[in-house]
Amino acid sequence: MKKITMLALGLLLAGCASSNGVKSPEDGMIKSFAKCALKSDSTVIMLVPSRGFLADAIASATTSVSNNDGGFYNNLTDKIQEGVDAFVIYGESGMKTESLMSNVFTRLKERNVNGMHFCISAGIEKSEKLSRLADELGIKLSFVTLP
Repeated sequence: MKKITMLALGLLLAGCASSNGVKSPEDGMIKSFAKCALKSDSTVIMLVPSRGFLADAIASATTSVSNNDGGFYNNLTDKIQEGVDAFVIYGESGMKTESLMSNVFTRLKERNVNGMHFCISAGIEKSEKLSRLADELGIKLSFVTLP
């Protein structure tokens, strides 16, 4: 119920933002979520930080990083431990997102985590680097580009 409520709130916020002619990150995330259409009861949308942190520093954070609640990787692994198996990763920078996810996949490999599904929406059509890592891990990986 909580997930449905959050999604409905996100859709409402995206609708309000688009009706004012203002594009927001939430609008992009909702479009990414719809286009990825992950078939899972536990899909989570995660926003890649757009400024303030280097992607590598966030991905490799094992302790709390100032203003980031433990880092992107820690947030993602917390969700995995809760049983989430599908993620929509939304980022504004393709290069930053690719670097971040490369580090995340490498760390997941070190911990023998597999069977996940990631849909990346970050202005990159495909990444050989991420595809190779995903294949090694048994991760289903797809890319969505938004206009």
